[in-house]
Amino acid sequence: MLIIKPHPGADDPRVIRRMLQEKGYEDVVLAEGQIGEWLQTADLVISQISTVVTEAILFDKPVILADFLKIRGAEPYVDGGVCLYITAPSELKEAVNEIMNDQATITKLKEARQAFLSRYFFKLDGKSGERVVETLEMLLEKRDTR
Repeated sequence: MLIIKPHPGADDPRVIRRMLQEKGYEDVVLAEGQIGEWLQTADLVISQISTVVTEAILFDKPVILADFLKIRGAEPYVDGGVCLYITAPSELKEAVNEIMNDQATITKLKEARQAFLSRYFFKLDGKSGERVVETLEMLLEKRDTR
């Protein structure tokens, strides 16, 4: 499944859909609002610079970051190597083929997603509440010893 999350209010979804159909992509979802359920089932996420990219990384999904307007903000994703970054519609077909079929790219992006999550989200082990309590207790102990 191909899911594209246009930036709210910035793009006309009809233009995006027409462009993709002209390139041969008929089965496309243009997602709006909360897209967690779509991300769970997606094979690939194509997004402009958006929090959707981070959400896709959290769901361990391959991402194509389409920055046709060359807007600032892609640096953490591009520098982190977590997505394929394209700046022209003509690059889309090749990027889709690469991200879905090239094993070296698939492996590289998966490893980069794991590193990105570790760097920006620390531990994803379900024990954040315990760490917060431990930190608070430690701070209270320090306060009491003054």
